[in-house]
Amino acid sequence: YSGSMNRPPAKGGEVKYVAMRKAAIGLVDDLAGAAPGRVKVGLVPFSHHVYATMPKKFVAGQGLTGSWTGCTQDRKNPYNIEDKTPVLTDDNTKWGQPQAPAHVKWGCGPYLTNNLVVRPLTDDFAAVTGQLEDMLPYQYTHIALGVEFGLHLLSPNEPFSEGTGYGDKTTDKIMVVLTDGEQTEESFGPGGSRTVADGESNLESLCTLAKAQGITMMTIAYDLNDDATTTRLRNCASDPAKTFFKAEDNGDVTAAFEGIKHQVAAIAYISR
Repeated sequence: YSGSMNRPPAKGGEVKYVAMRKAAIGLVDDLAGAAPGRVKVGLVPFSHHVYATMPKKFVAGQGLTGSWTGCTQDRKNPYNIEDKTPVLTDDNTKWGQPQAPAHVKWGCGPYLTNNLVVRPLTDDFAAVTGQLEDMLPYQYTHIALGVEFGLHLLSPNEPFSEGTGYGDKTTDKIMVVLTDGEQTEESFGPGGSRTVADGESNLESLCTLAKAQGITMMTIAYDLNDDATTTRLRNCASDPAKTFFKAEDNGDVTAAFEGIKHQVAAIAYISR
């Protein structure tokens, strides 16, 4: 949900986030009807940060009791490329790292105003679609951070507890990743570095881990004018021929979500 989603695709039409919103709401509504009781959905809206609620004990500089709500960048490397629960005695393993100097003056308020709030897995589909209706784009792009939080929503490990264990043979885990731009936000890398290139590398590592954990990765390059990022998304997909979608206009993004719906519905029925 970075700022570029406020523009129409290069081929014209309504602005990108509006077309995506319609397609995403259609996906949620159709799955809720096609597989009642079998589907849960979570949302991870990302721009340069992610806004979430989690226990304070998993946030750097916070106490051990109560909950924390705010915007955060990624964890320190290598913790930002794994789904392990933070170590309570080590702030490097936690979220809530200091904001990049360029963003401090903006604060976290616009994430709440624009409804860009992480929603853990739920079967309250009305709440999901209601949030999708209200979300508005904001600022830069941190794809790796979005996937990092997506992985944690699906993981059985805290800070989110809604995901079942990876060994649960009755549950299939699917992550849909959409971006209309390349990585523009710096990310933590090895040895204390923090660069855009680190974010690109972290995305590759996170995709590899998610697939190794049995998560089906579905990726959408939406009006994305960057070959390297498009290739990275294609490689991130579990099956580049089936679960990677290149959407050049609003009709393409609608078709991509339709394709995702049919694949998810098939998984929900075939695996039971």
